[in-house]
Amino acid sequence: MKKLKIALFQYPDYKIPASGYGPKQLIIELLARGFHKRGHKVSTFATADSQLPGEIIKISPKGINEGLNDNPEIQPDIERIYRSLAIGELIRRSSDFDIIHNHAGFTLLPVVQVLKSKVFHTLHGTYTNKHYRRIFKQYAQNGYYVPISNAQAKTLPPKVNCTEVIYHGIRINDFNFNSQPLEKTLLFLGRLAKIKGVHTAIRVAKQTGYKLIIAGPIDIARRGGKEYFAKEIKPHIDGKKIIYVGEVNHSQKKKLLRKSQALLFPVEWEEAFGLVMIEAMACGTPVIAYDCGSPAEIITDSLTGYICPKGDLEAMIEAVLKIDQIDRAVCRKAAEERFSDEKMVDNYLKLFMEKNEKNSKI
Repeated sequence: MKKLKIALFQYPDYKIPASGYGPKQLIIELLARGFHKRGHKVSTFATADSQLPGEIIKISPKGINEGLNDNPEIQPDIERIYRSLAIGELIRRSSDFDIIHNHAGFTLLPVVQVLKSKVFHTLHGTYTNKHYRRIFKQYAQNGYYVPISNAQAKTLPPKVNCTEVIYHGIRINDFNFNSQPLEKTLLFLGRLAKIKGVHTAIRVAKQTGYKLIIAGPIDIARRGGKEYFAKEIKPHIDGKKIIYVGEVNHSQKKKLLRKSQALLFPVEWEEAFGLVMIEAMACGTPVIAYDCGSPAEIITDSLTGYICPKGDLEAMIEAVLKIDQIDRAVCRKAAEERFSDEKMVDNYLKLFMEKNEKNSKI
């Protein structure tokens, strides 16, 4: 098998591995390690304090979003500066690679034409807004688009050059299986944003009598994030039944997942994937989610959790009350069979090899 020169491109928002929140950074880390393990030459655009195999193309001294609370008034300028530096370095170095694997989203699309390698885009969000669709439509053929779920693929314009879906994966053995929950506890784990449905998780917990642990960063980077936390979450936190533990690291996250009876995933947007769902399953923890985007692809209803109609609070409450019917060993097995990092890496390499054999550059 030919050995490829692969560049993993992203903006240096956080170091890799991220110390706290950073699902995209986790995927990039797993890909870098997986490609390197299989003998390919890997170059990752990252922060100087990142720790990865292969070459690290150092764009910033540390994560440009990790100092957000220190200087919020100049943060937009800092982001633009370092993102521009990353794009400039990619253009300069593009002939060094066979494959450029873009994780920076739509902002790279206009410059693909000047890059001298095949470009693959793994999109980590949902792009239903008309402005997103305009840029994807205009640059539909600028590289290969690799959807991370069928739900995400449906949100892209029809002429976009999509490949088959490649699901995210995780290091399954990093997550210890727990056959029994340690507490009668529900868990919300993720960014504290309205579209993630934290307020719904609180209502479910209160109406079922379960304790709810909320873990994740307040979404201060987006408009309205602070206000949402102050008005719809903070007033309910009592430290007894509704507990907020803040942003957690990887070790703390695993402990929370293992001890919980269920993970609540009441999203209000077309979720592109939802990495925390497969992390929960790896621990044996079932997931209760709204049918909004990818959850119905990740969770098998009544086997690894419950899929509730979007916005149906009563259905989510009923699901919590029958959560004991889910076999936690089935959750673990599903994660092992469908969502390992090995499977994800192999699927990307298969795709890269197939497209790299073609002479034309897309």
